[in-house]
Amino acid sequence: MTSKTIFATDSDIQYFDQQSTLVHECTHAALDILKTTTNILTDETCAYLAQAIYMFAAANTSVFTPGSNAAEAYKAVKSKGITKTGVSNFNTPLEFTNKDVSALQTAIKADPLYSNWASQSVYSGFTP
Repeated sequence: MTSKTIFATDSDIQYFDQQSTLVHECTHAALDILKTTTNILTDETCAYLAQAIYMFAAANTSVFTPGSNAAEAYKAVKSKGITKTGVSNFNTPLEFTNKDVSALQTAIKADPLYSNWASQSVYSGFTP
């Protein structure tokens, strides 16, 4: 059985990069709840995009290391030309094409942490 725990090294999550990392990990948790089966590349792409969308919405800037997976995701989000109006656009979909995420996926594939990027990521859901 895999761990169903999100670990934080600091209980004071006050910085946008820390908060966005939590969003990234919660995306994995949401995929687990939905019992999703996908490959690790798609799994991580979704999590990095969620992280970048949060960073864009919360800080409207990237503090991510240039060239990192998170920085590439932020570029993909920023390229969508989202206008922050202060009005919720909850019903407006934000769609990403393969071209939009190609640099992000190239970075994920090159990251030693994801050397198994083609492997299946199978979530079993949560047992009450």
